[in-house]
Amino acid sequence: MRRVIFALTVLLTVSACGNSATRSEPSAKERVARTNTELGLGYLQQGERKLAIEKLQRAIDADADYAPAQHSLALAYQEFGQMELAEQHYRIALKLLPQDGGVHNNFGAFLCGQGRFAEGDEHFRVALRDPTYVTPATALENAGLCALRVPDLDKSESYLRQALKVEPNMLGALLGMARLQYERKQYLNARGYFQRYEVTAPLPVQGLFVAVQVEHQLGDHLAAQRYMTQLYTLFPDSSEAQQIKTLEAGYPK
Repeated sequence: MRRVIFALTVLLTVSACGNSATRSEPSAKERVARTNTELGLGYLQQGERKLAIEKLQRAIDADADYAPAQHSLALAYQEFGQMELAEQHYRIALKLLPQDGGVHNNFGAFLCGQGRFAEGDEHFRVALRDPTYVTPATALENAGLCALRVPDLDKSESYLRQALKVEPNMLGALLGMARLQYERKQYLNARGYFQRYEVTAPLPVQGLFVAVQVEHQLGDHLAAQRYMTQLYTLFPDSSEAQQIKTLEAGYPK
């Protein structure tokens, strides 16, 4: 589930940068910071990380108190794998926007990706207390996937069910619930969740990995073979494909 969680931490849109204070007449330095932040996020979305960091650094040089620039630079450094710098800028952004749900959610997911599960959970909870945070289901999903890594199945299920109550087709939450139900040996329930996922999108590598094992446990070996073929065709070099190959010798034909 690590890849799913990590993908949810780098939602690179201007709106993901939180609810910065707005002014009727922004200062010249804030206008420069805002422009460079928007340019930096655009480069980051295109995969141009060096250019993104250059623009975001210009934004901070213009106005170090412009929180969206600090938050965006944290995301950029996270994408670059420079985790110490990412954490440094997350913490600056939080000083500037201490109650912002978007910053707390992304920092919580960052911490979870570092294996700092309890710290991450604290930030998800702060995010959920922000009444202006427009995507609480995202924090619930991230918190649930993080708890699944501990693993704390009860906490994970609580978060994921809340996320799906808000957004019934939330893909990460559906995949998390499929994995959770598999771990609990509730195979029919697991099947239900990954089939709900398939209504909206093709299963990713983690979903195919779970689906193969679930269908074998349920005795539908033809379905398991179908998912296995997809896994080998679409993700031949994945660790999941290698694990299934190791397990395949023990599967009924």
